[in-house]
Amino acid sequence: TSVAESSVLINSIKTDMELGSAVCAVRSKRVLVGDEVRPAVILIKDGKIHQILSDGEFSEDVTCEVLDVGDSVVMPGIVDCHVHVNEPGRTSWEGFWTATRAAAAGGVTTIVDMPLNSIPPTTTLGNFHEKLREATEKCFVDTAFWGGVIPGNQLELRPMIQAGVAGFKCFLIHSGVEEFPHMTDCDLHAAMKQLQGTGSVLLFHAEREVQITEENGDPSQYSTFLQSRPDVMEVEAIRTVTELCLQYRVRCHIVHLSSAKPLKLIQEARQAGAPLTVETTHHYLSLCAENIPAGATQFKCCPPIRGSINQEQLWSALKAGHIDMVVSDHSPCTPELKKLESGDFNQAWGGISSLQFGLPLFWSSASKRGFQLPDVVRLLSQKTAQLCGLDHQKGNLALGYDADLVIWDPEREFEIKEANVYHKNKLTPYLGITLRGVVCATVVRGQLVYRGGSFCPEPLGKHLLIPPEEKSSPAVKHNNNKLGVCSAEALLHLLPKIFGGFCFTRHAAGNMSTISVPKPKCLQKPLVVPHRYMFGPGPSNVPARILEAGANPVIGHMHPEIFEIMGDIKSGIQYMFQTQNNMTLAVSGTGHTAMECAIFNAVEPGESVLAAVNGIWGERAAEIAERIGARVNTIVAPPGGFFTNAEIEQALSKYRPVVFFLAHGESSTGVLHPLDGIGQLCHKYNCLLLVDSVASIGGAPLCMDQQEIDILYTGSQKVLNAPPGTAPISFSERACQKIFNRKTKPMSFFLDLSWLANYWGCDGKPARVYHHTGPVTAFYSLRESLAVLVEEGLENSWERHQKVAEYFHTGLENMGLKLFVKEKKARLPTVTTIVAPNGYDWKEITTYIMKTHNLEISGGLGPSVGLVLRVGLMGCNSSKDSVDMVLAALKDALKHCHKSKV
Repeated sequence: TSVAESSVLINSIKTDMELGSAVCAVRSKRVLVGDEVRPAVILIKDGKIHQILSDGEFSEDVTCEVLDVGDSVVMPGIVDCHVHVNEPGRTSWEGFWTATRAAAAGGVTTIVDMPLNSIPPTTTLGNFHEKLREATEKCFVDTAFWGGVIPGNQLELRPMIQAGVAGFKCFLIHSGVEEFPHMTDCDLHAAMKQLQGTGSVLLFHAEREVQITEENGDPSQYSTFLQSRPDVMEVEAIRTVTELCLQYRVRCHIVHLSSAKPLKLIQEARQAGAPLTVETTHHYLSLCAENIPAGATQFKCCPPIRGSINQEQLWSALKAGHIDMVVSDHSPCTPELKKLESGDFNQAWGGISSLQFGLPLFWSSASKRGFQLPDVVRLLSQKTAQLCGLDHQKGNLALGYDADLVIWDPEREFEIKEANVYHKNKLTPYLGITLRGVVCATVVRGQLVYRGGSFCPEPLGKHLLIPPEEKSSPAVKHNNNKLGVCSAEALLHLLPKIFGGFCFTRHAAGNMSTISVPKPKCLQKPLVVPHRYMFGPGPSNVPARILEAGANPVIGHMHPEIFEIMGDIKSGIQYMFQTQNNMTLAVSGTGHTAMECAIFNAVEPGESVLAAVNGIWGERAAEIAERIGARVNTIVAPPGGFFTNAEIEQALSKYRPVVFFLAHGESSTGVLHPLDGIGQLCHKYNCLLLVDSVASIGGAPLCMDQQEIDILYTGSQKVLNAPPGTAPISFSERACQKIFNRKTKPMSFFLDLSWLANYWGCDGKPARVYHHTGPVTAFYSLRESLAVLVEEGLENSWERHQKVAEYFHTGLENMGLKLFVKEKKARLPTVTTIVAPNGYDWKEITTYIMKTHNLEISGGLGPSVGLVLRVGLMGCNSSKDSVDMVLAALKDALKHCHKSKV
């Protein structure tokens, strides 16, 4: 009997019910209720199981048709939580229409789609929404979705959880497709920290590269391929998974276990409390390496099908409960990708198509080993539903559950032929084999979607499972870390319990203030932040390690642990600035805040200030000084220029300032200003030297004490690669003497150095007094960024930035572009200014690069607007790989952007 002919197996159905019709009752002599097979009638209402009656309790006097299936077994539909649908992008491999029809023909009522091999992969919220649009109105069975974890997308995970993904999958080895790269150890820690407290689950393709002896065997022999993927690859990967799971207590799941050797590791981790589950697949339980013919690449998958002894060990583990579930890992492709003509296992795509045949595949082997029908439901429905968070509505014949039913004959046999394969591509290693267990009909949420080789004509209703509906009695959902997430409605239910019986109620209008401003719709959507290459003048990209540091728990800003962290930061700033100054701290704010802190404290109204203006930052310093009533004078150089020491001394002699401002790294023009000798000149004229190093510190040589700088500040967001929001600053003893002997108070309480000195423990007093609430998570990030700098070493960081800048400058000149700063010694290695290409609109160039390459570069700022393009290569972004990306993007932009002939 073939599947297409299986209608003869349900001749006991006493109805001509049309496909697509709503089923109100299903009767059978063999209904699996709990662990018992008995005669029963399942009553269905609104797509849910309304009642389960014994045959004697059921009244024949009903107003709707009854689907009477005779002796056929009725049990919960299969939940296959490992399916590669490949839409959008690779619909020649499969697609939602064909995949879900094949699922229905196999009694599968719910599939969970993997994040690859679709293009784009489901690794961002935007990509998830795109997949949902593609799947809409194409699904014949219920469909849920896994998200993907790849390097750098950890900030996408929580928004995707809120949007309804079932969990996430990652690879520890090359995935086979470039758009889904595998994770490093650093990436894994970043992802696990993001998933802590969410209750979500991370799935692992658990293979890792290991050192193996290369053998030049015959690529058409399966043994050659098998030797290239030894068991140890799974063992080492699972060792990593168990360690992560125990460290973070985030739910972890091992997909498609093929080797029995890691089972001991898994058991030990579980006994130690790891929330770890594991699946295997039908092909590992049904196929053996010894039986795979030469050149039969349809058998290739990764991890590989192993030997018969290993297979029996998997069956034993399944029976003992050491393996939790069985799935298809349906991973189809086009016949061309299987390299059938050459029979080359090394070159063939790895993946097996089996979505339609999971139930009979499992039953054919399992029934011979003593497995019973309740085992089938547990392993193929209940545990899989539980993994993806659908166990409250799927995988059980119980009141209130979705009426998802598979009606099948476990005794009948059939042969798999191309004519009865409903996958898009018919290539499967199971062609020609005979299996036990014919699916007669499939009901999804009370609708008859498949019967005897025929399908309902169109997809029925909305079968995308995102997210689960709120229950009428909301409750807190707890994850493995004992942290709860609840809705506002759930909180209202809990308040009386929390407050010892006091009841909070909503009062009638007039008894309390009424809400007149509605909830903003924009805040009812998840936050979406794209990943982007930040190659402008700042901020720069933040490495995962620093992001992770900022995600540590918030504690009080006056707690001793925070004071210890602040002490670490102070030491790091002293190293970065190369100073012994005790008055060293980080202002709560950006570089502008530090600029104001320096000027507000060092300058009193009526005093003289001199600002060197060769870009926007000299202009800003002059304006801030003017606002506090100082007498401001400037020396001005054209954009791209700088000042000689003689010019500076002449101005110092003429204006006799108390403070001279100079930008070491002028990011608006790309100038690195020389500093040697300027401090001595300032002190000769009883003047403090104030230096802005926001764009230069860590990327160009600067030594505060040696160069006699009195006040030095920077920002966190450039070479340090920390998020914006903290600004390191240091004051020399000379500067402190002036500041703490002022005649007037600084105009800003928030930036008053006497208060900041106490908060940072710089004033020698035994107790710290509350001044403001410090940004503790920003302190975590700043401390980590300073630790990164210390690990590399200042000299190494200076040298790296200089070499990368020179490599970049050479590439630009080879393209025929000109550098804005003519003198090489005055070129800022962290921010390069390029003369705006003649005939092009700089805005069009930057917009094109952002849109096409997801890469930020900027135009000019202040006096350089319209004159330059600015490229920042700072901290982790200062590399030859980054340079190559920018050069390629510029070449592409100049090729495609409009060039005026005028």
